[in-house]
Amino acid sequence: RTIAPNGHLYTFEYHEERAKAAKQDFEKHGLSDLITTECRDVYKDGFGITDLVHAAAFKQKRIGKICCFSPCIEQVQRACASLNEHGFVEIKMFECLIRNQEVHTIPIYTVKDAVSKIKVQQDKKRKRNEEEASNSKAVKSPKIKQDPPNLYVAKTPTEAKGHTSYLTFATFLPVLDDEIEIIDKANELN
Repeated sequence: RTIAPNGHLYTFEYHEERAKAAKQDFEKHGLSDLITTECRDVYKDGFGITDLVHAAAFKQKRIGKICCFSPCIEQVQRACASLNEHGFVEIKMFECLIRNQEVHTIPIYTVKDAVSKIKVQQDKKRKRNEEEASNSKAVKSPKIKQDPPNLYVAKTPTEAKGHTSYLTFATFLPVLDDEIEIIDKANELN
């Protein structure tokens, strides 16, 4: 919804099979006119779309948005500096780290439940002692189990295994016609 109908998404994948699979998925879902997928090592070869966002946003007087994926913080720092240098605003970075949660069940006893459970245990103990004392082979009473309501809790393990990554978002605001006139006049004076 954010890209259609006039925007375009460029995505780069260095792994050829994953790039082909992504391209096929976009075609399958009818998004190939909105998304260009390229197999390219952008760290080594760059994006190959120099000033495309800047030029498109300027020409159409539209706001341009960009999202950069970075596996390390040093790349985030360089991306933010470059985005800032090229006039992008609202630069925000989010860390993406998978954290597993361990789910545990904890019984919740009210004071009434706890007292009742203790009484049942005491009654069982008293009956067992009476039976042992009389050595009778009386029919045993059925066990009564009182299960309290449960509370499900999640706990983050103390040691998180995995590698973090980062998503950096930025907005490009186009220069408006009246701003261009002001800039041109300022340049003429200099």
